[in-house]
Order: sequence, then structure tokens, then C-alpha cells
Amino acid sequence: MDDAEERREAEVLQLCLLRLEAGEAVEEILADAPYHATQLRPLLVVVDDLEHWIPATLQVEARQAMRAQTQAALARRGMHQTGPLHGQHWPRPHLRMAQFAFALLVVCCLCAAPAVVAAQSSLPGDRLYPLKRQTERIQLSLAVSQADKATL
Repeated sequence: MDDAEERREAEVLQLCLLRLEAGEAVEEILADAPYHATQLRPLLVVVDDLEHWIPATLQVEARQAMRAQTQAALARRGMHQTGPLHGQHWPRPHLRMAQFAFALLVVCCLCAAPAVVAAQSSLPGDRLYPLKRQTERIQLSLAVSQADKATL
């Protein structure tokens, strides 16, 4: 699909949405655009359903009862009711350490990635050449078949 065709489809969708917003029925709109009907039908049906949707509201008593149940469940599990956002910690310090270690690993990978990319064009004698050789060794060790190794 080229850019002109994509723009045309976007224009048709925009016009259909405007007509839907004006109160026209989905089937009337689709009848005027039979070429695009199969693609437009699910989108227009969802938009039409969302326009008529009324969110459920809970009464004050129901919200208070749910809050009390949640706080009781947290108390049974030995967790603080206010949680870590209010300066208190969940009783699982090993989980916090694992999250920190994972975040540190992600930061290290993100910092090393540009150097690995730059090393791919290095030649013997360049500062990044040892990094290039190491990445090649890692790629070879991860290759599954001989054909994969040959392409490297």
C-alpha cells in the first residue's frame, strides 16, 4: 500500500467518524463506502459502542466496603496499608534487590550497545577491535547450526 492509498483510507475513516459523531447509523455509513466496509465495520462499531457507553459508578458505601476489604486483606498478609509510595516498604527486600539488579543490567546493556555497534567496523590495531573479536566469539557460540556459523 503506497502513501496516497493510506492517506485516502485515513480520509475515508475520518469522514465516517464525523458522520458517526453526527448521529448517522453505522450501516448507513458503510453503505456509502462499500469498498472499505470490511475494514471500517469493526472500527465504527467500537466507536459507536463507546459513544453510548455509560461508566458504572459505585455508591459511597460500596467504595468504603471495598476499601475496608482491601485493607483487611493487606493486614492479613502483613503488608502496610499505605504501601511503598508513602515511605514504607513491602516486606520483601530480596524482590527490591532483584529489581535493582535487573535495572542495573539494563543500564549496562544500554550503555554498552553503542560501543558494540561502533566496534563492528573496527580493524586490527584499533582500540575497539578486541570488543569486535569478543562479540564475534559470542555470536559463534550462540549459533545453532554450522550454516549459521558460516554466515557469521
